[in-house]
This record gives sequence, structure tokens and C-alpha cells, in this order.
Amino acid sequence: MAYFNAVFVPVMTPILFLMGIAPFARWKEASVAEIVGAVRWAFAAAVLVAIALPVLYGKWSALTALGVFFGLTIFMLMVSFGGSLRTGISKKMSGFATNAVFLWGQRTSEPYAGLPANRPVVYDNDDIEPLPTRPAPLP
Repeated sequence: MAYFNAVFVPVMTPILFLMGIAPFARWKEASVAEIVGAVRWAFAAAVLVAIALPVLYGKWSALTALGVFFGLTIFMLMVSFGGSLRTGISKKMSGFATNAVFLWGQRTSEPYAGLPANRPVVYDNDDIEPLPTRPAPLP
């Protein structure tokens, strides 16, 4: 067990840290200043909590503080990355196909009018005209 801790912790510590920061780095374009600017608040909050939490529980140790720090850093960065990703996708998709309908057919389960079961349902442009006359489906 001592060997595992002695080898695993030093190898995994930088990897865990980079897991939280990597989503903020644009491939081959990000500078260190951009990455630091994007993660500085999460990093500062994680440092404060990592120092305060073990002290509040009465048993401060460097490994406990390090574990809390990495856990909080990765969590906060992933949450903020998720929000940034949603905003970015919304901006990219705004105005895209606002009046479009995308349909795809599955396979039939029963034969109909001499046609076999398990046949693919294929739509074409002639099927567009009757769409506005049909009632809207229930949500």
C-alpha cells in the first residue's frame, strides 16, 4: 500500500489538475494567460476551501487539503465549462433552421395493403404538403 501511494499520488496529481483545466484550453491556440484568466476564481475558491475545511474538522493534513483542492477545482471547472458549452452552442445554433422540420422513419411492425412487415418508412418532399393540415401531436 505504501508503494502504491508513493507512486500513484505523484503521477496522478498533475493529471487530475489538468483534467479540470483542459476544457478551457483551445487546441493549439490557448495561451497560459487565457487559461489562468478562465480558471482563476475556481482556483482561488478551491484553495480557500481546501485550507479551511480540514481546519474546521480539526484534522488538517496536506493530503486531505490536496484532495479537497483537486476535487473542488475539477468540480467547479466542469460546472462552469458546462455553462460555457451551453452558451456557445446556443450562439452557434441561433437562427439555424428555425422553420425546418426534420423527420426520419423507422420500420413498420405490421404488413399493410400487401406490403410486408418490417419495411422502412421513407419520406420525400411530396409528404410535406399535408403536414400543415394535420393536427399537432400531443406533447
